[in-house]
Amino acid sequence: MMQKLYRLLLIASLPLALQAQNYHWESDINPVLIDGFHRILLTPEVTSQLRPDLSDIRIFDRSGKERPYLVYKDTAHRGVDRFVSYQIVEKVYRDGCCSHIVVKNTLADAIDHIVIEVNNADARRSMTLSGSRDGKQWFVVKDKYESVTFDSYEQGSKKTTSLLRFDFPRSEYVFYKFDFDDWRAWWHNFNYPVFVVRAGYIEPTFIPEETLENPTPSIIQTEDLKRKESNIRISFPEGQYVNHLRLTVPRDPKEPADYYRAASLYEIIRKDSAHSEERFLASTILSSLSGNEFNLNRARVKDLVLRISNHDDQPLRLSEAHAFEVKHYLVAELSSSDTYMLRYGCDTLQAPVYDLQYFREKVPLAPRIVNVSGPRDIFVVEGKKANKKEKGFFNNKSVIWIAIGLVGLILLLMTTRMLRDMKKK
Repeated sequence: MMQKLYRLLLIASLPLALQAQNYHWESDINPVLIDGFHRILLTPEVTSQLRPDLSDIRIFDRSGKERPYLVYKDTAHRGVDRFVSYQIVEKVYRDGCCSHIVVKNTLADAIDHIVIEVNNADARRSMTLSGSRDGKQWFVVKDKYESVTFDSYEQGSKKTTSLLRFDFPRSEYVFYKFDFDDWRAWWHNFNYPVFVVRAGYIEPTFIPEETLENPTPSIIQTEDLKRKESNIRISFPEGQYVNHLRLTVPRDPKEPADYYRAASLYEIIRKDSAHSEERFLASTILSSLSGNEFNLNRARVKDLVLRISNHDDQPLRLSEAHAFEVKHYLVAELSSSDTYMLRYGCDTLQAPVYDLQYFREKVPLAPRIVNVSGPRDIFVVEGKKANKKEKGFFNNKSVIWIAIGLVGLILLLMTTRMLRDMKKK
């Protein structure tokens, strides 16, 4: 009797075991011409179906044998730093004492330094910095200041201005006031106050060596006249891994060509069909002087909203949004006499552990690149409509729940039988 129950338990558990190893997608790897290591390029259509660490993908040969691989991605190098300007709302030059400059943090985000560009001068570095949320009530940020000064260059030639970087504890004030005890003493050999060109911060840019463009998102723009801001909905057909988001603002011949607007980007996270919330991703200054890019560090996103503060200017019209993902590869040793395919999209699959990880030095620096086909849904039945999917018996949720219930029932019967046998003994 007990043997029969064990058999029934094994049969009932079979759908659960099979479910654990089901892949949802597959892609053919293009045939290779020579034997050796190759870089299998993963397109955004493939990576969008994977977990962030690419742990749920495998390579199989013609006989169904799993092939070991290593994961590689292209790196990024530092580009030209961008100076993002803050508004200087007040300059007070007084002879002898009490001179100050008030800088407005346009984005109102947390910062830990401000850079001031001034005409070349020999600077003393003693001052006081205070912060305010409303521009009226001030609080000390740093006293007896020490700044860092460095020359600025353009195309290899020294400019007529210098940059002064002021570091301070990270804070979220809207206004920052630089107080100078004696302005003329702060700048040597000058009978008059030094000329401040601009204030802001240095934003480093990182340019990936190789990227692939994601599917083009749709754009819907609305205007909030009361708040004087534009709300731009940017939506992808499905979730995508995005490293860089590039925005295009066309020039309107009827409007001034130059613009300078604070903008913040949020991800829309859906809790259910009727409720959603927003998660802040990044903020920047959209300007006619820059490339207008957001660096998202390969965030997986589907629905975004961009909010642009227009103040009293006419709204900017966003015409295009282009998203890019850094190239990712699977590096594996392939044979020209065999065929291979990728299978991926298994929720329960763990990251593979291959001996190949100990022989990375044997992999060439730049193996040949081989492409793959687009994702093919394993469970779509040929001859049916593209959107209508028929899943196998062991992928039917009703079957899985029935199996779970059956297993529970058998366990209950087995427990009851064992308790009766113990009482008889």
